[in-house]
Amino acid sequence: MVAVRTVDGATVNLLHLAGNSGPLVLFLHANGFHIKCYTPLAEHFAKHNYQCWGIEFRGQGSLPAPPGNLVDLYMSDFFAVGVGRSHTLAVLKLQSEPKQCGLAPLQPSMHLSQCYSLTGKHSSEGYEVLAALARRRRSHFKSKQEAAKRFRSRPPFSAFHKDCFEEYVAHGLSEQADGSCVLAASPESEARWYFDAGSAAMGSGHADPPNVQCPITTGVGANAEGPVDYLNTEGIKQAQRFPKGRSD
Repeated sequence: MVAVRTVDGATVNLLHLAGNSGPLVLFLHANGFHIKCYTPLAEHFAKHNYQCWGIEFRGQGSLPAPPGNLVDLYMSDFFAVGVGRSHTLAVLKLQSEPKQCGLAPLQPSMHLSQCYSLTGKHSSEGYEVLAALARRRRSHFKSKQEAAKRFRSRPPFSAFHKDCFEEYVAHGLSEQADGSCVLAASPESEARWYFDAGSAAMGSGHADPPNVQCPITTGVGANAEGPVDYLNTEGIKQAQRFPKGRSD
């Protein structure tokens, strides 16, 4: 693990997931998860001669959540790694050499202002719905064993590959002195991301598709009900908004 200093003077953890040679792949984890969940996938990439690293976002791992807008802060984390750690990850050439870089988002939660609501219909309160769901998550368990038993029977963890699930239990839960454990990504931290992402998508213009010139392959999953199915459908639509976007 490498500790990287961000532009706001904080520290973000950069973890080596797999592979020691070849093109570089930077993994970013989903809200509420942990970057180590992607280790089994990174190991598959390594077999095809890629070296894989991942960012442990603040407030969703071993480091506390910072004050401020999480979208801006996580972008700061991203650029601290992609540019500041140039001797480790080289420079992310998103603008100067777009052919050298590509993005592969899986079920991206972009522009969720029309997200699937709890009533089963599209709602302008999509971000608030997801934040409310996050805040309802149980955060404290008597042991990791108890947490694992509970999670294994509930989505999204019930659909996790066995190795990915084991990585989440090992790293996505913080063990306490008394043997109990808490979620590394607290319900409040997870909810904050949805609120801040909602503000960004609806007003600040963080993502302007015509200006993103690198190849983007948006991954969509199997058919499902509720918000997950919405992300699959919306992911296909979002891919079409980028000059070099496609869905798979």
